[in-house]
Amino acid sequence: MLVRARNGYDVPALLNWLGACNYGITGAEHQAVLRYFHEEHGAELVTLEDQVLELLVTRRPRTPKSVALAALEHYAHCSDIVDQGVGNIEDLAASQLRRTGWCFWWDIGLTIEYVAHHDQAHRAPSPSPSCAPVSPGRGPSRSAATATAT
Repeated sequence: MLVRARNGYDVPALLNWLGACNYGITGAEHQAVLRYFHEEHGAELVTLEDQVLELLVTRRPRTPKSVALAALEHYAHCSDIVDQGVGNIEDLAASQLRRTGWCFWWDIGLTIEYVAHHDQAHRAPSPSPSCAPVSPGRGPSRSAATATAT
């Protein structure tokens, strides 16, 4: 799906995206956070799916203080990426140093658990490289459309 937007960070608000519905985060609140990450780190929205939001970051944090702050801000907006993903803030910070792709993933608790217990041949697709690593059987589904700013 293509979405006409002045800035990529506007897309969640334009779509009234509810990808973090179990946390009560609105599209407008996502927009505010993405705008902040855009201003601070040159982050551009590259993927918006059912429960996944991915950013391409052109100005990654470099100092220990800025890396720690960015990781805490990332966690504040999306605790599942640590609590059900990388495991701790330090590992999230380390991934922000190495990767230009930052993933925000909210577990909405729908099909992934069922798929893990159903048929191994029907397992959910692996997460994208920017979302890895996540716990086995957990992580983003790659089924929704990608949103692109135009």
